[in-house]
Amino acid sequence: MLSCNDGMESLIRDKKNLIKGLNMFTRLFSIITLSFFSAIAFAADPIPTEVIVPELTKQAVFLTKETITQDEQQKIINALQALEIKTKVAMTVLVIDSVAPFAIEEYSIKVAEKWKIGKSKEDNGLIFVIATQDRKARLEVGYGMEGQITDAISSRILKDYVNPEFKNKNWYGGIMQAIGRVENIASGKPIDSPLSAEIKNVSSSNKKETKQELNGEAAAIAAIISFFGTNIGKAILVGLVIGGISHFTRHFVGIKSACGIGAVASGIVSFILVDGYFYVAVISGGIFGLIGLAWLLDVIQAICRLVVAVEVEVLAQIVIQVAAVNLVAVDHHLVGEIYN
Repeated sequence: MLSCNDGMESLIRDKKNLIKGLNMFTRLFSIITLSFFSAIAFAADPIPTEVIVPELTKQAVFLTKETITQDEQQKIINALQALEIKTKVAMTVLVIDSVAPFAIEEYSIKVAEKWKIGKSKEDNGLIFVIATQDRKARLEVGYGMEGQITDAISSRILKDYVNPEFKNKNWYGGIMQAIGRVENIASGKPIDSPLSAEIKNVSSSNKKETKQELNGEAAAIAAIISFFGTNIGKAILVGLVIGGISHFTRHFVGIKSACGIGAVASGIVSFILVDGYFYVAVISGGIFGLIGLAWLLDVIQAICRLVVAVEVEVLAQIVIQVAAVNLVAVDHHLVGEIYN
């Protein structure tokens, strides 16, 4: 039979062996983990340390996934050639997806060093670099043109004329704006002078297309607003609001009861406030009492994004269209009252 001291020594010895085993396991696990991640790091693509500049094959190089049609590319090249003939400014354009991991300034300098645009004695070259995915653009100006196109002027060209087009992914229009503003400055005109005939025609055609799209959005928004001005639209709206509110009671009375409360309450309110269609409010209230209004947040966000994208001029058109519809409705209502 073991004594008390022997038992204690045995426990201490077992404890030491356990700690020693855990330490060995921890070290082994650390070595395996470190080796695993080191292998992954070496196998992964190395981070580039040197800027890789594409070859200059034409006055404009397009290496991007964004949509710039062949016709648009050719028009940009034609505009660049016309710019050089008219002003002696040798301008080139490079459109790529990304310059990462480099800064746009560093990348554009490397492009200028490799392409060597302009005459060496005059150094009248100008390179417009656009990185579409990075949402970055830069005008790299040769020393011979820095007196005309300063950093402040370059910034204004990008901010006031190019970026508004690029925000709408109108890459073609933004590039043509840059060419046109450089042409104005190189010709001794103010930067905001009207563009030359060729570039002006290009810009106006793009604006017409954009305006047609916005007019379509305006008509859609106006139609939605006008619909909720009708009696059936009001009945649906009553059901939406009251049904959505009753949906919150499902935690206390159950989802079926919440649906019933929404239907009944919507029918009563619609019968009092809306001329007819109370059964539409009952159905609407029951549906929204059942499904709630959480989904409506996504719809509202989408509408807000759409409204923000619409210009002030188009918003004015929306107001006019809605007012016209409502005036016609009021006029018909008054005529109906007179003849009744």
